[in-house]
Amino acid sequence: MTSEATKLSVAVLGTYTRQDLIYAMNSITSQDYPDLELLISMNELDLPACAVIDTLNANRKENLKKVWIETEKRTYPMRHHLKKISSQMQGEWLLCLWNGSALYASDSLSRCVKGADSGSLIMGIQVLFEDGRGYIGEQSGGVLFPKQFVKSASFRNLDLEKDLTLQIGKIFQFCEVPFIRTNIRPHPPCHKEYTQTVLRQNLKRWMQQLEQGRLRLNALAYTRLLRMAYAYLERHPYQERNRQKETYREENDQEKNDQENHHQEKNDQKTEEILSDMDEWIQYLIVKQKGGKWEIKDSDKALICHLTKMKEILRKKRFTKMILRRYIKKLPHASCRRAVMVVSEYHLWRSCFQSVYDCLLCHNYEVTIVYAGFQHSQIIIDADHMLETWNRSGYEYVRCEDYDLSGQSPDVIFFCKPYDVVDEKWRIEEIEKIVRHIIYIPYHMASMRSDPESIRLMYQLPMHFLAWRQLVYNQTVADQIDRHSYHPKNQLQIGHPKYDVKRKDFTREESDAYHKMRELADGKKIVLWNSHFAIDPLHADSVGTFFTFGIDFLKSIPNAQGFFVIWRPHPLFWENLRGGGYEQTEQTYRCMQDAVTAKKLYVDRGDSQWPAVFAADILISDASSLIESFMMLQKPVILTQRVEKETHMDAVIQKASSQKQLAQAISHLLKNGDERQEIRRRWMNRNYFLPSGGQCVAGRLAEELERELFQENDG
Repeated sequence: MTSEATKLSVAVLGTYTRQDLIYAMNSITSQDYPDLELLISMNELDLPACAVIDTLNANRKENLKKVWIETEKRTYPMRHHLKKISSQMQGEWLLCLWNGSALYASDSLSRCVKGADSGSLIMGIQVLFEDGRGYIGEQSGGVLFPKQFVKSASFRNLDLEKDLTLQIGKIFQFCEVPFIRTNIRPHPPCHKEYTQTVLRQNLKRWMQQLEQGRLRLNALAYTRLLRMAYAYLERHPYQERNRQKETYREENDQEKNDQENHHQEKNDQKTEEILSDMDEWIQYLIVKQKGGKWEIKDSDKALICHLTKMKEILRKKRFTKMILRRYIKKLPHASCRRAVMVVSEYHLWRSCFQSVYDCLLCHNYEVTIVYAGFQHSQIIIDADHMLETWNRSGYEYVRCEDYDLSGQSPDVIFFCKPYDVVDEKWRIEEIEKIVRHIIYIPYHMASMRSDPESIRLMYQLPMHFLAWRQLVYNQTVADQIDRHSYHPKNQLQIGHPKYDVKRKDFTREESDAYHKMRELADGKKIVLWNSHFAIDPLHADSVGTFFTFGIDFLKSIPNAQGFFVIWRPHPLFWENLRGGGYEQTEQTYRCMQDAVTAKKLYVDRGDSQWPAVFAADILISDASSLIESFMMLQKPVILTQRVEKETHMDAVIQKASSQKQLAQAISHLLKNGDERQEIRRRWMNRNYFLPSGGQCVAGRLAEELERELFQENDG
């Protein structure tokens, strides 16, 4: 058996400190083994997910073919996680790392697998270290399990902490190679002990605040509390017991007593299960926020207090059901549901949030817009200009530094950008500690790109993993998430709020811009030209075509016949053009001015893309999310490429990789019209998650929130 021919799986399990987890991840990503998959299954409280993702994104190599991460809110035993790993494993061999262990060297896997017998269990050498002492010795440890064993029940019942040779009862093939490194640390603080400490320090004060009305349940906490109460009320079979007493009235007293004792035992067992669930949820609420920038939110404090009181009721032996019913009847009901939308640029608000905002208001939500200024690494954001735009919009907003997330206790929070380039307290890692229902609506609709960096930015950031739900708008993106994401289960395949944008809903500024563009065109067909910011011709992944043949197109515009051009480059285009030191920069501005003077060109620098999108008849664009926004309106698209490449849209768009091809494509559309319109319509209905029956995407989202959070599931 050769390492080149064999896929190998590595599983990470158990409890890790952040430091040990980063070390373990680095030990895996640095392996010289050519074909690896990484499987992680942990209880959520034991897994610093952001540390995993950041380390993977910084160090991942081509040999790490697949990454799958599963986290559980509940504190499941190890056999649960082994079962998960067994079901997901695709390699021929499996190595399990647990409780702080890591691979010893970059060649550990390749040396252990080399020459291994198929079907054997391979055991290597475990090297032990201890804080403050360093190296303390070595022993047998670290096992490569063959696939057939991993798929068996014997694997799922293993106790990794005990002697595997005794449990398995098989002869291991020993490999005299330093295989596993284990850093022996004092056991991390017990979650239960930490929870009890927090309760001792705070519960009395929280109870007082609850009685004074200073703590209130939000809608989600109220719903969860009712579910736990009704679980108890529905599981107690009093009615069944009474029916049996009536049926067997003639039987002897001993039989009736035996039956009642049986039901009482069953009741006690169910009560203990519910009490355990309550304890587990209290622990989750407290431990989850440990070390975070935000305090436990007020709604969670109220929930902890109510759960504590309900536990006292359930431990009573008499009239429990009646007392519990009276208690839940007196619970203060949340007056409305609360949502927060984290925003930066106003044009993204129009594309991602506005229809959702309006719809949620109609569904009894209190929605707060929180402005968290986005700091781009390549462009200086004029915060004053951005806020002035927001002030003119008519929508009220709160600066992020002025919004108390803990005190307001929203039920859900919306993001449209996955990047952690905002105030530290508003990064996804911190938000997720106290607001567990995060909804990510991507600002981009970019199913056109598949280079490694684009894959990372679109599918592999902490936001994509930690978001409770992320909106997915077509099958191509869904497939990409399944293939590249670390956690593909949070998809919500309902479309994108961009679908909801209508011209009748334009603001006054947008309407004025639209009419200005139409007037400038003076009855001619309007071509919208969208230039990507990645214009460096020497960069292999640059999708921008401006310096390839775009500048030639710009020079040709003054002599264009039969059409008018709206040029709307990406905002970063101008920054890259000015800051790149390109010799064509001066020529670009000169040609642009010539086209404007000839009344053949309008340069759109407005905050909103929608006036240009609705005004235009044809789109010319590098790979960009604007393509799919334009296609929603059933208009033709010409995709410009430096080198012609196959895309999933080839059947419904035209492509150009030279100035000559671009001119021919425009001429053809002007002469023959949109010949692919019907094909495109059928294709989009087949591949896109489009709303039907007059429903909007925002309406579908509101219905999903109602169903998943407030009705059927436990959230």
